[in-house]
Amino acid sequence: MLNPTVRRMGVLGASVVTLALVAGGCESSPRGADGAREVPAPRQTPRDAADAGKVTRIDGTDITHADWAKLGYRWDWAGTPVLSTGGAIEFIDAYHDRVVVQESGSVISVLDPRSGALLWSADLPGRASRLVGNVRVDGSLFSTTETDLFELDIETGNLLDRRALTQVVNTPPVIYDQLAVFGTGAGEVLAYNRSFGVDVWKYRLGGPIDAPPTRIDNRTVAIVSQVGEVLFLNVVTGRASGRDRISGGLANEPVTDGYRLFLASTDQSVYCFDASNGERLWRHRTSRPLRTQPVLWDNVLYYASPEDGVVALNGDDGEPLWNLPELGNAWAVGSRDGAIVFWDGRHATTVDPEFGDVIDRVELPGIRGLRTDRFDDGNLYAVSVGGKVLRFTPR
Repeated sequence: MLNPTVRRMGVLGASVVTLALVAGGCESSPRGADGAREVPAPRQTPRDAADAGKVTRIDGTDITHADWAKLGYRWDWAGTPVLSTGGAIEFIDAYHDRVVVQESGSVISVLDPRSGALLWSADLPGRASRLVGNVRVDGSLFSTTETDLFELDIETGNLLDRRALTQVVNTPPVIYDQLAVFGTGAGEVLAYNRSFGVDVWKYRLGGPIDAPPTRIDNRTVAIVSQVGEVLFLNVVTGRASGRDRISGGLANEPVTDGYRLFLASTDQSVYCFDASNGERLWRHRTSRPLRTQPVLWDNVLYYASPEDGVVALNGDDGEPLWNLPELGNAWAVGSRDGAIVFWDGRHATTVDPEFGDVIDRVELPGIRGLRTDRFDDGNLYAVSVGGKVLRFTPR
């Protein structure tokens, strides 16, 4: 099931999204001289006519157009990323001009968001360690394993650079110009110069770092360790500008608006910190450890727990606005025409953000993950049980 990792809600462009999917594999196609795969363009699926009674079946997934229409979307296309034998999709990053899909082997596929055509597909050469995620900076795609940082041209798939990291890393990086900031399982924050292949500075914490570093602004990065250390670091000097503690770690990722840092912790609490000095602004206690990804939108933080369901908190003081127990561990994937779209792994639900009223709720069998390319009225991407990527556009 798809669980989003949202770092910059409110100005969401494309956040890394981790997938835990079961997808069928296929044989890899041969590579060209430049390292990119030479693959034929897929047969294009015509845009759906949105007949209310129509069902389109794609690779074991039924698209019931009336249900998607209730959510405010229309089916656009189905794309086919390349999967190695036995491979499954692990990461998908949706940008306005590219859709990046990485599978559990070593293959990265890039689809054209206008048509779903496969633009290129390439192996990570010599990849032998666990994938930890991708980050795009302008025309470069940085793909990270535990031991290496790869840079690929987003347009062609050509390998531009490969750097062996000085330590085994646990997170994808936050990139500040030539610096790539990682967290490690040994509890170190690592600032790595990707041009020269050396560490610029390190900062040791008391516990492992599983949640990716969070960019606050162009000079500050936030780090949370699994023993509850909350740290704000200057990326140039490696010195702390603020610190605090919570009682547990994270099973999701922090979110920020560039001024505050929000955490939904396994210690059964939601926290808000001032990112300028690390001061705790508020704490909201919950009935269970929190594992679902929180989302900040329009100064409201949405989190979920098995007992309380989806809960909306005022971003300023942490006071509850409403909750929907029937939504369970659903998380917000985007907004459509003013309503928030929540996804629980099987059902998509649109909710009035002011009052918490359910507008529509539909079951989407055969869909294993959802994400948008931008939070407000963006295009919606779905991953099917057969490993297809489906795009739905706002109606």
